[in-house]
Amino acid sequence: MTTLLPLHDGDRVVQLDDDVAAWLDGFELRLLAGRIVAIRDNQFIDLQNLIAGSGAVTRDGNPYDLRRRNLGALHYDFGRHGELELRDAATDGAGLAAALAPQTAAAPPSPVDAVRLASGDRLAFLPFEHARNVPNISADATHNAATRITLSHWPANRTPARYKANLSTESVLRFVPEWVDDPDVRHVTTDHFDLDGLASVYGLIAPDHALRHQARLVDVARFGDFARGRSDAARRLSFALNAVAAQASRDIGTPRDESTRIALVFRALLPALRDLLDAPSIPDALWRDADRHHAATEALLDHPDATLEQHPELDLAVFRLPAADALRGRVSQRYFGLSPIGFHNRTPLSTVALVAHGDVVVHQRYEGWVERVSAAPRPRRDLSIFVRALQAADPHACRWQYDGVQHIMPRLGHDGTRPSGIPAETIVRELKRLLAVAPAAWQPTPAPERSAEAPLARVAGGALG
Repeated sequence: MTTLLPLHDGDRVVQLDDDVAAWLDGFELRLLAGRIVAIRDNQFIDLQNLIAGSGAVTRDGNPYDLRRRNLGALHYDFGRHGELELRDAATDGAGLAAALAPQTAAAPPSPVDAVRLASGDRLAFLPFEHARNVPNISADATHNAATRITLSHWPANRTPARYKANLSTESVLRFVPEWVDDPDVRHVTTDHFDLDGLASVYGLIAPDHALRHQARLVDVARFGDFARGRSDAARRLSFALNAVAAQASRDIGTPRDESTRIALVFRALLPALRDLLDAPSIPDALWRDADRHHAATEALLDHPDATLEQHPELDLAVFRLPAADALRGRVSQRYFGLSPIGFHNRTPLSTVALVAHGDVVVHQRYEGWVERVSAAPRPRRDLSIFVRALQAADPHACRWQYDGVQHIMPRLGHDGTRPSGIPAETIVRELKRLLAVAPAAWQPTPAPERSAEAPLARVAGGALG
């Protein structure tokens, strides 16, 4: 039997088999980048892959019909020269139950005080869960029922066209000069902490000061979300803010709920951002270690044995790294434990493969998750198809993992408990073949805003905006 469940906004319904629908109580269902995502406690679950297995697609192209009869799974096998096979959905009742299991009854969110910088500010900050019934501006997040305006680059955002930008901070800084005060709206909200979210919230709470530091705030947001940029000052400010956030998290410990943690982090970081923007210099202790880590990555990538191979038609960049002892045993770490800034500043391509000591890790960049108004990458491919192929082909039974196409910056690699039995160059060759034939699986930027020749132009023209 079929159950119809409404999306969060109530404008569409999703068709689900009864047994699947029964698990979804307490989840918000949203269409993000062409896929139905179940959200609870800011955790995103890709329903079609959960229901039908890795590489799931809808047979008729309708993302709202997630009944098993409309789902199939794409399979790829090494040595087949780039062929995909559509097979019936693989039902995993235990996996479904584990991923969607009801939570223990939780107490209501703890009361939090709105975060203000000064008593005369027009807006104060409230975490997303505390702003569901409070008229709000949603910054660097999705909207809720009480949102009056969204300023965000998230997929399926409702940012007015004239304010859309590649970073949420840019959207905010386009909005605030035109801001007409609404006496009902006294709160800004977001559902997470990162530097783009921090700069966005700051721009709304302290608009005059933010506009005086507009370029620096945008650079900080870019370093925060996209891990790239050329400004030494903005990079060090980003490192400093991350250090302050890490210390704040240690001081906070384990709060009763996530909303309380977010409120406390913003309470610490908003004044820190204000003060660091005005400071003649940033204390070395806040940024020196991270900057040394970045410099070490730069030195490694400048080594004569380091190479970069770019495939714009596949949106793939392959970095082959020198045989440095420092990289041994790091295959389970993101970017082999290196700074992603060095890689991202060298290529605009959003699928990044790193090869070192016979191991391969693949990262899909943040730029491919959000909506872009310029230089949109090729739509992201679902690499869970490739993980299944790797697992089947690996003679060492290595445990390969992929975070999921719905994750902001998913990583593909093995867990490092044993070396892979597949040569690195075989993995790279098969990855290219898979990327050439796999369909788009995450499309945050509406199709009319794309240019078929954009990838080639980006490689010729430099880094993404």
